[in-house]
Amino acid sequence: MVRVSMSEPKVWKTFVSSVTALIEEAAFVFSPEGVRMKAMDPSKISLVEFELSPKAFDEFNVKEKTVVGIKLTEFERALSRMKSKDQLILDVDTEKNRLNLVFKGASTRRLGIPLLSMEEEELPEPKLSFAAKVVVRAEVLKDGLKDAEMIAENVRLSADKKSFSLTAESDRGSSELVLSTGDEGLISLEVSEPATAIYSVRYLKDMTSGASASDNITLKFSTDLPLEIDFNVENGKFRYLLAPRVEA
Repeated sequence: MVRVSMSEPKVWKTFVSSVTALIEEAAFVFSPEGVRMKAMDPSKISLVEFELSPKAFDEFNVKEKTVVGIKLTEFERALSRMKSKDQLILDVDTEKNRLNLVFKGASTRRLGIPLLSMEEEELPEPKLSFAAKVVVRAEVLKDGLKDAEMIAENVRLSADKKSFSLTAESDRGSSELVLSTGDEGLISLEVSEPATAIYSVRYLKDMTSGASASDNITLKFSTDLPLEIDFNVENGKFRYLLAPRVEA
């Protein structure tokens, strides 16, 4: 039996909106320890990990491990019908092979989406050491990525002890976003040594698409190593790993 509810379910919308462009289907594992999902996109360029502990829920009724396979576009469409003040209830109906989404607010509405036959994906945990940890406003980061998208397919992230920059350059021109210590858009900056690496603009845009303007996003990277993107999730984890682009 799986039945869980959240009075503030924004995390589901943020996660599903961000990951749908990268992954078509996902296997969510519900267990007494919480909810988790881990997968790689088909190109093997990015990895996504999502976890919520039982403390994140108002009600968490999960007696045994249950793998819930879902087509993410269908999940996203259903979640888009949720009002801002609705309580979200997720209920697995094994007889009808559906995931029911119940929205409780001014009324009670129910949507059911088909379940897919999927297994939990076993993926190794990469061991990474990061030289830079940058916490930025989502709105600022998104603006920098939109600028970079006009110029090139890839963007360079750089950080030192005083500033963080996001730059792009090609025959079409150049773009630059610079955040220095004290700027409103830069929440915090921790750098043990200068770091720079190049990543895909499209992937970065997709990964941050679900974040609202007021959200904070944490970027962790080292020179020419994968980038870790963390979203601030209470009682849980929502992160991406993105492989770097290597210059010829």
